[in-house]
Amino acid sequence: MTMYRLHNDIFQKQYIKVDFKAMRQQVKGLKVGFAYKNESLTDRLSAAWEPAPITYISEVKRADAPDLSVWNACLIMSDQARVALSPLLLSYGEFLALEEGYHLYNCLCSAGGEVIDGDRSKFEIEFEDALAVPKKLVLNERNLPKSPLFKPGFADNTFFICGEEFKASIEAHGLTGLLFDMDLAQLFPRKPEP
Repeated sequence: MTMYRLHNDIFQKQYIKVDFKAMRQQVKGLKVGFAYKNESLTDRLSAAWEPAPITYISEVKRADAPDLSVWNACLIMSDQARVALSPLLLSYGEFLALEEGYHLYNCLCSAGGEVIDGDRSKFEIEFEDALAVPKKLVLNERNLPKSPLFKPGFADNTFFICGEEFKASIEAHGLTGLLFDMDLAQLFPRKPEP
């Protein structure tokens, strides 16, 4: 099974960030790294959720808005993307409305170190007390979660990994904004080859 690391397509599209201050006013005790802890937001709402503002960011001139964007270990989705992907994702996380027709998907599915194929993966520790940084990351298929998208708990839930089903659904619906990298250890997006 082919697995992919998700990145924002900063080469062709804008990416989106959410106004964290607006979120914090609505969620009790919300900290910046909330998504890294895999905690539900809907369980901690102060009142009814009000759509939070978003900001578009672009690395290139004349980039269009994306259907999907990675932000703070969450996915930001257009209405079209939410409708298309909800059947796949709803059981594994929660959606919160954002302004301008977007939605935050807080993925609550995480995989621990049991998914790492230790014989084929390679990690490096650059200095004492640092986290091990993957130089080559290979996953053991039989230990993967059932969800089409998950965060690696062994890397503090800081990014997304998906399988063919998620990628195929995005492609089938013509959704834009993400790059799929088969090199799971790749920290930064790479420009796709033409």
